[in-house]
Amino acid sequence: MMRLVVASAIACAAVVAIPGPGAGAPAPAVRISFAGSAVQHVVDTKRYIADDDGTCFARELTDETAHVMWSAGASTVLGGSGSAVVGETVRDGCGGSPERAPVDWAETVACSGQLELVRPAVVTTTRTKKALVVVVAAPRVAPSMGSGCSLVVRSTELLAHVSVPLARATALKRGGSLTFAVGTARPRSGDAYAPHVDCSRSKKPYDGYKVVDTCTDDISWSGTLKLTRA
Repeated sequence: MMRLVVASAIACAAVVAIPGPGAGAPAPAVRISFAGSAVQHVVDTKRYIADDDGTCFARELTDETAHVMWSAGASTVLGGSGSAVVGETVRDGCGGSPERAPVDWAETVACSGQLELVRPAVVTTTRTKKALVVVVAAPRVAPSMGSGCSLVVRSTELLAHVSVPLARATALKRGGSLTFAVGTARPRSGDAYAPHVDCSRSKKPYDGYKVVDTCTDDISWSGTLKLTRA
Protein backbone atom coordinates (compact mmCIF):
# COMPACT_ATOMS: atom_id res chain seq x y z
CA MET A 1 0.00 0.00 0.00
CA MET A 2 1.20 3.51 -0.76
CA ARG A 3 -0.05 6.44 1.30
CA LEU A 4 0.50 9.96 0.02
CA VAL A 5 -0.17 12.92 2.30
CA VAL A 6 -0.71 15.81 -0.10
CA ALA A 7 0.52 19.25 0.83
CA SER A 8 -2.43 21.08 -0.72
CA ALA A 9 -4.87 22.26 1.93
CA ILE A 10 -8.22 21.54 0.32
CA ALA A 11 -7.31 19.59 -2.74
CA CYS A 12 -5.41 16.44 -3.33
CA ALA A 13 -3.43 15.57 -6.39
CA ALA A 14 -0.88 12.78 -6.63
CA VAL A 15 1.07 11.06 -9.39
CA VAL A 16 1.05 7.26 -9.16
CA ALA A 17 2.83 4.76 -11.41
CA ILE A 18 0.76 1.79 -12.52
CA PRO A 19 1.92 -1.49 -14.09
CA GLY A 20 2.85 -1.26 -17.77
CA PRO A 21 1.05 -3.22 -20.48
CA GLY A 22 3.80 -5.82 -20.73
CA ALA A 23 7.05 -7.08 -19.28
CA GLY A 24 9.78 -4.48 -19.49
CA ALA A 25 7.36 -1.75 -20.57
CA PRO A 26 7.67 1.56 -18.74
CA ALA A 27 5.08 2.06 -16.02
CA PRO A 28 2.63 4.76 -17.09
CA ALA A 29 1.80 7.39 -14.50
CA VAL A 30 -1.61 8.84 -13.66
CA ARG A 31 -2.38 12.01 -11.77
CA ILE A 32 -5.12 11.64 -9.15
CA SER A 33 -7.21 14.65 -8.14
CA PHE A 34 -10.18 14.93 -5.78
CA ALA A 35 -12.69 17.77 -5.55
CA GLY A 36 -16.06 18.19 -3.89
CA SER A 37 -18.37 20.04 -1.56
CA ALA A 38 -20.33 19.18 1.58
CA VAL A 39 -23.14 20.63 3.68
CA GLN A 40 -23.60 19.75 7.35
CA HIS A 41 -26.57 20.94 9.42
CA VAL A 42 -26.79 20.50 13.19
CA VAL A 43 -29.85 21.36 15.29
CA ASP A 44 -29.50 20.85 19.05
CA THR A 45 -32.30 21.72 21.49
CA LYS A 46 -31.80 21.51 25.26
CA ARG A 47 -34.91 21.86 27.41
CA TYR A 48 -34.64 22.45 31.16
CA ILE A 49 -37.48 20.67 32.95
CA ALA A 50 -38.53 21.44 36.56
CA ASP A 51 -38.90 18.41 38.80
CA ASP A 52 -41.83 19.80 40.78
CA ASP A 53 -44.33 20.30 37.95
CA GLY A 54 -42.60 18.87 34.86
CA THR A 55 -42.72 22.15 32.96
CA CYS A 56 -39.96 23.56 30.75
CA PHE A 57 -38.62 26.80 32.21
CA ALA A 58 -35.60 27.40 29.97
CA ARG A 59 -34.46 26.35 26.50
CA GLU A 60 -31.26 26.53 24.45
CA LEU A 61 -31.54 26.05 20.69
CA THR A 62 -28.38 25.80 18.55
CA ASP A 63 -28.80 25.77 14.77
CA GLU A 64 -25.59 25.76 12.70
CA THR A 65 -24.71 24.94 9.08
CA ALA A 66 -21.27 24.30 7.62
CA HIS A 67 -20.37 24.51 3.94
CA VAL A 68 -17.12 22.76 3.03
CA MET A 69 -15.54 23.00 -0.42
CA TRP A 70 -12.34 21.60 -1.84
CA SER A 71 -11.00 21.78 -5.38
CA ALA A 72 -7.95 20.52 -7.27
CA GLY A 73 -6.98 24.10 -8.11
CA ALA A 74 -7.22 25.56 -4.62
CA SER A 75 -4.54 25.77 -1.97
CA THR A 76 -6.33 27.02 1.12
CA VAL A 77 -9.64 26.64 2.92
CA LEU A 78 -9.88 30.36 3.56
CA GLY A 79 -11.02 33.29 1.41
CA GLY A 80 -12.71 32.35 -1.83
CA SER A 81 -12.87 28.65 -1.05
CA GLY A 82 -16.36 29.12 0.43
CA SER A 83 -15.69 26.90 3.44
CA ALA A 84 -17.55 28.51 6.34
CA VAL A 85 -20.02 27.91 9.15
CA VAL A 86 -22.97 30.10 10.18
CA GLY A 87 -25.82 29.88 12.65
CA GLU A 88 -26.89 30.95 16.12
CA THR A 89 -27.73 29.81 19.64
CA VAL A 90 -30.94 31.16 21.16
CA ARG A 91 -31.68 30.94 24.87
CA ASP A 92 -35.24 31.72 25.99
CA GLY A 93 -37.92 30.83 28.52
CA CYS A 94 -39.05 27.79 26.54
CA GLY A 95 -41.88 29.79 25.01
CA GLY A 96 -43.34 30.61 28.42
CA SER A 97 -43.00 33.53 30.79
CA PRO A 98 -39.50 35.04 30.73
CA GLU A 99 -39.67 35.34 34.53
CA ARG A 100 -39.40 31.56 34.82
CA ALA A 101 -36.01 31.49 33.12
CA PRO A 102 -32.82 32.09 35.13
CA VAL A 103 -31.62 35.66 35.50
CA ASP A 104 -29.63 36.84 32.47
CA TRP A 105 -30.49 33.59 30.62
CA ALA A 106 -32.25 34.99 27.57
CA GLU A 107 -29.85 35.90 24.74
CA THR A 108 -28.94 35.16 21.14
CA VAL A 109 -25.34 34.30 20.27
CA ALA A 110 -24.33 34.48 16.61
CA CYS A 111 -22.11 31.88 15.00
CA SER A 112 -20.12 32.90 11.92
CA GLY A 113 -16.64 32.09 10.73
CA GLN A 114 -14.33 30.45 8.26
CA LEU A 115 -13.40 26.78 8.45
CA GLU A 116 -9.68 26.43 9.08
CA LEU A 117 -7.41 23.58 8.04
CA VAL A 118 -6.70 20.90 10.64
CA ARG A 119 -5.25 18.22 8.35
CA PRO A 120 -4.51 18.20 4.60
CA ALA A 121 -6.26 15.93 2.14
CA VAL A 122 -4.94 12.37 1.88
CA VAL A 123 -4.61 9.95 -1.05
CA THR A 124 -4.00 6.24 -0.48
CA THR A 125 -3.49 3.81 -3.36
CA THR A 126 -3.28 0.03 -3.47
CA ARG A 127 -2.53 -2.02 -6.60
CA THR A 128 -4.08 -5.45 -7.02
CA LYS A 129 -3.72 -7.79 -9.99
CA LYS A 130 -6.68 -6.22 -11.76
CA ALA A 131 -7.30 -2.81 -10.23
CA LEU A 132 -5.86 0.36 -8.79
CA VAL A 133 -7.78 0.97 -5.57
CA VAL A 134 -7.81 4.64 -4.62
CA VAL A 135 -8.98 5.95 -1.23
CA VAL A 136 -9.30 9.73 -0.92
CA ALA A 137 -10.09 11.78 2.17
CA ALA A 138 -11.07 15.45 2.10
CA PRO A 139 -9.15 17.90 4.27
CA ARG A 140 -10.18 18.04 7.90
CA VAL A 141 -11.42 21.47 8.93
CA ALA A 142 -12.84 23.17 12.03
CA PRO A 143 -14.47 26.52 12.89
CA SER A 144 -11.99 29.32 13.48
CA MET A 145 -11.33 30.58 17.00
CA GLY A 146 -13.77 33.26 18.05
CA SER A 147 -16.45 32.17 15.58
CA GLY A 148 -18.89 31.32 18.36
CA CYS A 149 -19.67 28.02 16.61
CA SER A 150 -19.84 24.61 18.29
CA LEU A 151 -20.39 22.47 15.15
CA VAL A 152 -17.85 19.68 14.68
CA VAL A 153 -17.34 18.89 10.98
CA ARG A 154 -17.71 15.12 10.47
CA SER A 155 -14.68 14.80 8.20
CA THR A 156 -14.76 11.00 8.45
CA GLU A 157 -17.78 11.13 6.12
CA LEU A 158 -15.79 12.93 3.42
CA LEU A 159 -14.07 9.77 2.26
CA ALA A 160 -14.36 7.72 -0.93
CA HIS A 161 -13.11 4.38 -2.27
CA VAL A 162 -12.76 3.87 -6.03
CA SER A 163 -11.56 0.68 -7.73
CA VAL A 164 -10.18 1.51 -11.18
CA PRO A 165 -9.64 -1.47 -13.53
CA LEU A 166 -5.99 -1.54 -14.58
CA ALA A 167 -7.05 -2.22 -18.16
CA ARG A 168 -8.90 1.11 -18.28
CA ALA A 169 -6.10 3.02 -16.57
CA THR A 170 -3.32 1.65 -18.79
CA ALA A 171 -5.39 2.26 -21.93
CA LEU A 172 -5.42 6.00 -21.31
CA LYS A 173 -3.53 8.14 -23.80
CA ARG A 174 -1.38 11.04 -22.58
CA GLY A 175 -3.69 13.74 -21.28
CA GLY A 176 -6.66 11.36 -21.28
CA SER A 177 -8.66 10.99 -18.10
CA LEU A 178 -11.23 8.92 -16.21
CA THR A 179 -13.70 10.67 -13.89
CA PHE A 180 -15.71 8.97 -11.14
CA ALA A 181 -18.61 10.54 -9.24
CA VAL A 182 -18.40 10.00 -5.49
CA GLY A 183 -20.28 11.10 -2.40
CA THR A 184 -23.18 10.35 -0.09
CA ALA A 185 -25.58 9.50 -2.91
CA ARG A 186 -23.01 7.31 -4.68
CA PRO A 187 -21.52 4.93 -2.11
CA ARG A 188 -19.01 2.42 -3.43
CA SER A 189 -17.48 -0.72 -2.00
CA GLY A 190 -15.70 0.28 1.21
CA ASP A 191 -17.85 3.36 1.83
CA ALA A 192 -20.03 3.29 4.96
CA TYR A 193 -21.70 6.67 5.16
CA ALA A 194 -23.86 7.87 8.06
CA PRO A 195 -25.59 10.97 6.67
CA HIS A 196 -28.10 11.21 9.54
CA VAL A 197 -26.91 10.99 13.16
CA ASP A 198 -28.75 11.40 16.46
CA CYS A 199 -26.34 13.58 18.45
CA SER A 200 -28.53 13.83 21.57
CA ARG A 201 -26.67 13.52 24.84
CA SER A 202 -28.22 12.33 28.06
CA LYS A 203 -27.36 14.40 31.09
CA LYS A 204 -27.56 13.47 34.76
CA PRO A 205 -30.40 15.12 36.71
CA TYR A 206 -29.57 18.27 38.62
CA ASP A 207 -31.00 19.49 41.91
CA GLY A 208 -34.58 20.49 41.08
CA TYR A 209 -34.46 19.99 37.32
CA LYS A 210 -33.25 17.81 34.45
CA VAL A 211 -32.03 18.57 30.93
CA VAL A 212 -33.65 16.89 27.90
CA ASP A 213 -31.46 17.08 24.81
CA THR A 214 -32.71 16.54 21.24
CA CYS A 215 -30.05 16.80 18.54
CA THR A 216 -29.81 15.92 14.85
CA ASP A 217 -26.67 16.05 12.69
CA ASP A 218 -27.12 15.73 8.91
CA ILE A 219 -24.32 15.78 6.34
CA SER A 220 -24.25 15.22 2.59
CA TRP A 221 -21.52 15.66 0.03
CA SER A 222 -20.67 15.05 -3.60
CA GLY A 223 -17.47 15.15 -5.55
CA THR A 224 -15.32 13.73 -8.32
CA LEU A 225 -12.21 11.61 -8.40
CA LYS A 226 -10.23 12.11 -11.59
CA LEU A 227 -7.35 10.10 -13.01
CA THR A 228 -5.34 11.76 -15.78
CA ARG A 229 -2.55 10.07 -17.74
CA ALA A 230 0.60 12.08 -17.12
